[in-house]
Amino acid sequence: MGVQLDRFEALRRANRRLLAANGEPEGVIWAIAYSGDEISAPLELPYLDELSSVAILQKYGPQITGHLTLRGEMTFAFRNGVYVNTRDEKVYRYGIAAVP
Repeated sequence: MGVQLDRFEALRRANRRLLAANGEPEGVIWAIAYSGDEISAPLELPYLDELSSVAILQKYGPQITGHLTLRGEMTFAFRNGVYVNTRDEKVYRYGIAAVP
């Protein structure tokens, strides 16, 4: 399901594009988020929209932030750099981030 995730390479590419577009660095990209349909999803990330929180926890293992909730919004972050935003236990946005 999708291409192998290399969060640092994806962030490096995004930072290079930012530098190329602006000519000078104006900042650093620490995270890339995606929300939308499967057809336009980035190839570097598996498509996660509409998965349940439980499915995400089973797929990525123990989270470093977030706790399981059936109502409201929650952000889960994982050691491999993946993070997901959930609303009422369904993913609505996800991405990769630099993890300390």
